[in-house]
Amino acid sequence: MEGLVGGTLSDPALFVYQSSFDPASATTNCIASNDDQAYMNFLPLVSTTLTANTPYILVITTFSSGQYGTVDVQINGPGNITAGVVGSISPPAAPGAVSCASDARSNSACEAPWQTVAIYCQYNATDFYQIEDGQGYLALRVTSDEINAFGVPAEGASPADMLIAQSEDGAVRLYKLPNGNLQMNGPSADNSENDYVVIWDGC
Repeated sequence: MEGLVGGTLSDPALFVYQSSFDPASATTNCIASNDDQAYMNFLPLVSTTLTANTPYILVITTFSSGQYGTVDVQINGPGNITAGVVGSISPPAAPGAVSCASDARSNSACEAPWQTVAIYCQYNATDFYQIEDGQGYLALRVTSDEINAFGVPAEGASPADMLIAQSEDGAVRLYKLPNGNLQMNGPSADNSENDYVVIWDGC
């Protein structure tokens, strides 16, 4: 069996367990693992021999804490595999303010504790979590391909010509500026007409 993991995680790791998996004893029953071997990038690739009629558990996690995203798993081999989902962990609601040491977002809550949108860089996408009443939800995801394909707007371009993508309700909007930087506009923290704005050079 050869297993490859892709998706939006920036640095996933893959572990293969035979029969059972106990998070409190992560090395027990582990028969294969990998972090960064696939095609000279940060994707994991494992190759191991499986026994017929034996259950196996694939555990996909991240090299660093605080990373969330989607995963795509490709399994190749000479036999048939029946797959199912044992469990998954959803990203926590983005808090209104977190400690600087644990903040994985691009727009640090320590620098802007009033922020209404948290920006997270994933493997091949940027996620925008809108924050309401101290809780966050994924409002917009823009892939790196979408950002790169957009090109660089000309000087004097209108906001409509610089808009890459926006959330369904239009509250979170991502623009590319003529200097190549990205600009995110989100709802104001004080319900005024002024947007919460973040300008950065991308992920």
